[in-house]
Amino acid sequence: MLPPTTVLDGEAVIYANGKIDFEAAQSRAVSTPARARRLAEDLPARLETLP
Repeated sequence: MLPPTTVLDGEAVIYANGKIDFEAAQSRAVSTPARARRLAEDLPARLETLP
C-alpha cells in the first residue's frame, strides 16, 4: 500500500508479441467495463516508468 501523497509517473502500456501495442490500449479505453476486463485478461497493461 502506498501513502496517500505518493505520485507515480509513467505510462500504462500493453505489450503484444514483444512490442508495445498502442491499438490495444486505445481499444481498451473505449470499451465497456466488462469488455475491458476481458481484454485485460488476454493482454494486461503495466506501468512503465523511467529510471
